[in-house]
Amino acid sequence: MQTVNPLWMMWQRLRGYVSPLEGFSAFYLGLESGAAGAHEAVLSADALLPVVVAAH
Repeated sequence: MQTVNPLWMMWQRLRGYVSPLEGFSAFYLGLESGAAGAHEAVLSADALLPVVVAAH
């Protein structure tokens, strides 16, 4: 648990940066395509997280 904790906090901080980017891309690319693309990126990042944690 001790090694996962800092990684998790780093991940949450990263997610905090993703949220404004979602709004930014939605504003410029149009609500539908921007939000869908950003959501897809977040989903793929979520899928990669266990792999990153397992690697450490």
